[in-house]
Amino acid sequence: MLRTDSPPEFRTPDRASLLDPFKPYLTRRFDEHELSAVRLHAEIVPQGYAGSLHTVRRFLATLRPMRQAAAKATLRFETAPGEQAQVDWTHCGRHLDASGREVRIYAFVMVLSFSRMMFVRFTDSMGVEALVDCHRHAFERFGGVTAKILYNNTKEVWLDPATLNPAFADFAAHHGFAPKRCRAYHYSAPSAQAADTLQPMNLAPHCGRRHHEHNGHRANVARNRA
Repeated sequence: MLRTDSPPEFRTPDRASLLDPFKPYLTRRFDEHELSAVRLHAEIVPQGYAGSLHTVRRFLATLRPMRQAAAKATLRFETAPGEQAQVDWTHCGRHLDASGREVRIYAFVMVLSFSRMMFVRFTDSMGVEALVDCHRHAFERFGGVTAKILYNNTKEVWLDPATLNPAFADFAAHHGFAPKRCRAYHYSAPSAQAADTLQPMNLAPHCGRRHHEHNGHRANVARNRA
């Protein structure tokens, strides 16, 4: 052994984590929707993850500073009236319906980029049929359709980064607007900000109603907020 002036520095060897194979998936999902650790843990367990929720929380904690720094560095783009709207979804938790069955509740948010006028509709699905129905109610509320609408990576709109879902493409062509893809961190979307605001809402007083009834109530809430 060679002599040295100081003892060798001890380094903890790198150890593979059970979470390593799932980090790209978690990063993508967090970038798109900033989902909670509980939600993301529930998504990766069926994919084979055998680690703890605490490990997922620790990893997400490393992503949040990057997201916050990117948000501060983004630019706000002004658009002309009628030119653009932005759409986002948020998960509002699980609630009991009129029959006592627990259902997931989601909020559809559309924001006009020029005026920041907002429309919100609550549903128990984020499928294409629900997405189309929410758009129709938003168009009726706003009294028209913008030239283009921005979306994130939701599969109901995009099959892949360059290909629209054919069912949604037909709907967009019929109503005369162009779906556009927005990229994470490039700007702070008002629809995403609104979705973050809605996420902690207490929906319990309304979840005993039938689905179509509480949808109608949500539309009234959206008008008041706008």
